[in-house]
Amino acid sequence: LKGVCYYGLVQALWVRTQLIVLQPHSEQDLAEAMLELQTATEVLGEDGRADYLESTRWPMKALEIRMTLKTGKISKAPDLKVLILPAILETSLLGDGVVQMYPQINFYKHAPKDLPEGIGMGILKISAFGQHLGLLSEPVSMLRAAVGEWKIVTHWFLAQCRWQDPMHHYMCRLACMLIGECAFYDDRDNLGRRILKYVDHVSEGSRLAPMAELEEFSSITALLDLTAQLWDENAQLQSSHLIVCTVPLLCSLLRSVCPLPMIGLFSMTHFSRAQVGVGEWGMMHFAEMAKNTDQNVFATPALFLSELSVLHTAVRLPTVRPFGFYNFRDVVKDLFPNPFAQLFEGTGRYPNSVIVPRSWAITETSFMKVLRYFVEGVTPNFPLNFTIIRTFNSENTDVNMARNPHPGGEHLSDLMSREENVFVEGASMIKYRCALMVPQHPHILTAYEIHSVNLPIFMPGPEWLPRILAQLRAGSRGPADEVLLPGGYKPNRRPRPMKPPFFTTGVVQVPPSISEFILFERKYSYGLPGIRFVHSMPDLLDGLLFDDLPARRERMRRHNEAELKPVMLWYRSAVLHLLSGPPHYFLGN
Repeated sequence: LKGVCYYGLVQALWVRTQLIVLQPHSEQDLAEAMLELQTATEVLGEDGRADYLESTRWPMKALEIRMTLKTGKISKAPDLKVLILPAILETSLLGDGVVQMYPQINFYKHAPKDLPEGIGMGILKISAFGQHLGLLSEPVSMLRAAVGEWKIVTHWFLAQCRWQDPMHHYMCRLACMLIGECAFYDDRDNLGRRILKYVDHVSEGSRLAPMAELEEFSSITALLDLTAQLWDENAQLQSSHLIVCTVPLLCSLLRSVCPLPMIGLFSMTHFSRAQVGVGEWGMMHFAEMAKNTDQNVFATPALFLSELSVLHTAVRLPTVRPFGFYNFRDVVKDLFPNPFAQLFEGTGRYPNSVIVPRSWAITETSFMKVLRYFVEGVTPNFPLNFTIIRTFNSENTDVNMARNPHPGGEHLSDLMSREENVFVEGASMIKYRCALMVPQHPHILTAYEIHSVNLPIFMPGPEWLPRILAQLRAGSRGPADEVLLPGGYKPNRRPRPMKPPFFTTGVVQVPPSISEFILFERKYSYGLPGIRFVHSMPDLLDGLLFDDLPARRERMRRHNEAELKPVMLWYRSAVLHLLSGPPHYFLGN
């Protein structure tokens, strides 16, 4: 097909198919038309990963082509939501019977006003367990703000800062400086970190250790024994007043061996590739924990995850918006109780620089290359510069070295012409004109972190983003099993038998190119006024140049101000409720 206009060919095949299907036709004619339409989908790539039709004026969408192939009738994209969305949202693991929903308790009405006197010397000790530094830092930082009259001492059990992985090693060294606590940053492969590594393997399918070691601790019995050993031997855990947990399976293991009250925030690391028996046990145990609000207070940052929790466990988790204060703590630490009373000092100081947050979708898809093509094609020259936060782990870069970008940014072509590690502190993000975000996953906290510093966000919309992520699923580095991680370990991307995975849309079998489109509004329902969804490269460039950014920042500030109070109340009420329970729930009494 060299020298052929791909989209022109697809358009011709699409028009020919419509002429056949919309007129009286024989079965042989229909079969030939479908064969030609199949050729059109092959031109666009698997799951439409080469489909950038929304960036052009071509009057067609790959989604319509695929649905026509599936049904044998000409289908229009808007009809798909009506046909498929109810089936996804109404399907449950529990069968056709009536599902009893167990909401989490309303702590606003039942929690005491002050912490119990049993907590000695005004110090609240927390043990925090998690795989992802940002997600685990969110509840810890919010508790510091919500219970500010008490000094909070945190003992971290964090898998991400593992010394075998130089990229994580580097990122955690930088992150601990931002958080202000580096106790979790060490090179010891301690028992808590080992348990997190094994949990990640049995629930997510990762292979970050020798297989013989992972298989030895891949059963619930073995994991319970290790968790009991951790509880018996770790003095910091025993002396804690509260556990903060962000990994569902680990939360269940901890609850099985220790009586400490627990706050959980769940957005990543679930049961996406769970081993047989592990995922089923974990989900059933998680559901029972969520019902027991005397010991456990659970939440999720996204409305869509709350809806999926009903489908998968018959327990509706409350939605608690993240703010990411850990990412810019020095900016807001002296501004409470209302850090959003006015725009932060230094907001928009770099009016000609667009910041692009770190994302696999930025470094491993063609999105930035296409953007470069459009930026370089603007006449007169495009006036805005870019700053791309990124990390390379290649022979040409040292993962332990990162540079601070030029304050005014650089031309996109200059940035794209070299590999380098770039790190920007969260507090510095308030200075940029706006952010261009292409999330690799709908439930990462980046959007909330950026919104909390009143930085306007531009993001691909529902017809565009799924195509970009289809490229990410395919990968730009070849088959996953051929990619060696640091230490020579291979990742495992093969699916496991458990269906559906926890907190995913696997409750029905729908092609990714369709499910991503029809579920976009729910998956990315951040509810944040600072996000503008764009639908093409011209639309993106128009927004970057001409959007009323001062007015958008003010809407963001007002929204942040209104949202903060109920979230702070939720965290404060939750911890007061848990720590005021019976003595056997709280060892400090």
